[in-house]
Amino acid sequence: MLVDVDGVVSRFREGIEGRVLNELGINASELLNEFMGLINSLDKKSLTHLMVPRSAIGRLAAIMHALVEGWHDLARAHALMGIAESNTKLQARLFRELYNTCCDKSDDNYRLALAKLYLYHV
Repeated sequence: MLVDVDGVVSRFREGIEGRVLNELGINASELLNEFMGLINSLDKKSLTHLMVPRSAIGRLAAIMHALVEGWHDLARAHALMGIAESNTKLQARLFRELYNTCCDKSDDNYRLALAKLYLYHV
């Protein structure tokens, strides 16, 4: 299985340029640094999982799968991709909230962020 890390990064970079991030006060270069740190910790299988979803609901499904499997870094990377690929400020804010609180099941803020993102898509 061959995964193009540069392809993952360029897809993320394209997503964060000129998007709703500025309106939300999210620094694109900080987001890119966070993303780079996460993808450097992922194996090729996880990078493949990161590239597959093309929609926000697909991204949410991938996050939930990663959480069930205990792949917290992958779930956080999916959340960052969700921010980059968001079409609305609300969607980007919900993915950011999940990223910021992930992945302590005992944290009410994390559970609330996951529930909000789920309910947004249902």
